[in-house]
Amino acid sequence: MEYGVETIIARLNIEHYKKLLETDIEETERQIVIQLLAEEQVNLVGAISKAIVREAEKDRDQTQKEPDQKASLMANVSLYSGAGN
Repeated sequence: MEYGVETIIARLNIEHYKKLLETDIEETERQIVIQLLAEEQVNLVGAISKAIVREAEKDRDQTQKEPDQKASLMANVSLYSGAGN
């Protein structure tokens, strides 16, 4: 499954914010980083959800095309098998 650039960026930001929280920063900065981390985690969930929806839509579209492809193939087979008679 392709997650896209949004997911990659969100994961990198989350990793960065977690590393910042491991350092000795002032409490006001820590609270800002915690807020940014929470926002980025929400962004990550949203990006993954979008990727899942896109994948499901692709699967649905492919499933809908398959009967049309089978019908077309069967029609071609019927034409060719009837041509030899």
